[in-house]
Amino acid sequence: MLTTHTILGRRLLATASKSSLKASLLNQYQNDPLKIVVLPINKQRLFVYYTHHDSLQNKMSRLQSTERWFVDKFTGLWKKMVNSPKSYNKKMVVMITQTIDKIPWPESSFLTVPGESYILKRLLPDDTKKETPRNITTAVYKRLEPKPKVHPLSVYYAKTPVWNESTILKELQRFSADGMHLYKKRTIRYLLLFPLTLPIGLLPIVPNIPGFYLMYRSYCSFKAFLGARHLRTLVQEPAAPNDVPSITMQELPQYSELLGKEGCVNSDNMDAVIKLLEAEDIRLSLTKTIRQETNPKQ
Repeated sequence: MLTTHTILGRRLLATASKSSLKASLLNQYQNDPLKIVVLPINKQRLFVYYTHHDSLQNKMSRLQSTERWFVDKFTGLWKKMVNSPKSYNKKMVVMITQTIDKIPWPESSFLTVPGESYILKRLLPDDTKKETPRNITTAVYKRLEPKPKVHPLSVYYAKTPVWNESTILKELQRFSADGMHLYKKRTIRYLLLFPLTLPIGLLPIVPNIPGFYLMYRSYCSFKAFLGARHLRTLVQEPAAPNDVPSITMQELPQYSELLGKEGCVNSDNMDAVIKLLEAEDIRLSLTKTIRQETNPKQ
């Protein structure tokens, strides 16, 4: 027969073991160089946050070099407009800023997800040959035969009354498929409209603000499309039963406890969530997301 001391001792050991596991999982999250975090905004929608260490970025990519050039040019033009003393430029800056702020939040989420070729693939140790680096580009990976196994990406989540491993995966599949369709269509639309603004650029003094805006929007839409396509690739079911899954789902107990019964990120707990997840870089996007979902008519 178990004594009171024995029962108490076992409970203390169980509590200590549980606390140790929680600390271990949080440490794993903090040191994971490549991960996705899902943030429930309400009972229907999830904000996807993809984050990676700089060492896993494919810095040899020509596409990224072109993108950096484009971003530098855009940043320079935007700074000129912001600092311009001319009244029409000031009005245009205000108007563009207000328009951008009204862009639906899913784009901000997809923009955190880089295109697949932007990130190096991490090969599992058993499949790493002496002549093959541990981290390789997508282009090199496609040339390898037989295909080596790739380290799965961890998807961290908070377990709530609505969101669990199954419902999250289902929503990610829907979210990515819808995103691919929407942002491909928008990219084409903006590119088709851009030539119509070229005559404005021929006018003396007046800058081609509509063309500038359309090029910026086509860039953002294309980036969102690449992000949605990459996410879709990750959350698809493995092609064969023996294939290594592209993702592994991992609950963070501290995250689950933080969201509590409400089960979503809101203006009251957002600061604590950002601190726990070390996600300061999405503060503005998350604020916009919560605002748009809370007041959809604004």
